[in-house]
Amino acid sequence: AIAEKLPQAPALPEWYARQLQQIDDKLEELKDWKTFRVAPKQAELVQRMQSLVGADISPEELARQIRKLRDEWRTLHRGAGEEPTPEWQQFDEAAERAYEPCREHFARQAEQRKENQQRREALLERLATFAAGQDGEQPDWPLIRQVIFEARQEWQQYAPVDQSVVKLLQARFRAQLDELQARLDAEYARNVQAKRDMIARVAELATLEDTRQAIEESKSLQRAWKAVGLVPRHQDNALWEEFRRHCDAVF
Repeated sequence: AIAEKLPQAPALPEWYARQLQQIDDKLEELKDWKTFRVAPKQAELVQRMQSLVGADISPEELARQIRKLRDEWRTLHRGAGEEPTPEWQQFDEAAERAYEPCREHFARQAEQRKENQQRREALLERLATFAAGQDGEQPDWPLIRQVIFEARQEWQQYAPVDQSVVKLLQARFRAQLDELQARLDAEYARNVQAKRDMIARVAELATLEDTRQAIEESKSLQRAWKAVGLVPRHQDNALWEEFRRHCDAVF
C-alpha cells in the first residue's frame, strides 16, 4: 500500500529516503531468509502428510495427526499473506486423501448416534405408555420392578448420542424412571411395614398362655406372610429370619 502511494507523495528528504532504502534492503534479506528456512519445512510437511495417506492407524489418531500437521503449516505461514502455492496444493490434496477414512468413520459414528437417539426416544415412549397402563388400582409390581431394571440396561446400550440432545433425553428418562421408582418404593414401604407388624404380633404370641391359640394364629400369620407383596431383596431375608425365629419360639 505504501509502494502504491509513493509516486504521488512529495519528494522525501534525502536522509529519510536512505532510511527507507535500508528498510527495503532489510525486508529483502528477511524474504530471502524466509525462503531459505520455509521451503525445506514445506517439503517436510508435504512428505509427512503424504505418508498418512492409507496409513494403518485408527481414524481418531489419524485425524489428530492431520490436524497437527495443518496447524504446523498455518504456523509456518502465519502473517505471510501469500497466494496458494504449488506446495500448499500438494499438502492440501494429501491432507484430503489422508482424511477420507476419518470422514467415513466419523460419518458412521454420526449415523450411529442418530440411531441411538431414535432408540432412546422410542424407549421413552414405551415407558410413558407402560406407566400410564399401571395407573389402575392393582399395578403389576413385579413387572414394574422388572421394567425399571431392564430399561436402565437398555438405555445404556443406546449410547453415545449427540451432545446437543444427551442432557434433554437423560432428564426425560430420569423423570420417568423416578416416577415409577417412587411408586414402587411406596409399595415396598407398605409391604415392609405389613411384615414388621406380623413380626411384632408373632412375638406377642410366644407369651400367650393358650398354646393352641398361639400356634394356630402363627400358622395364619405364616400364610398371610406369603401373600404380602414385594419387599426389597436386601430386606426380605432379614425380615423372614426374624419372623421365623419368633414362629419357632411359639412352636
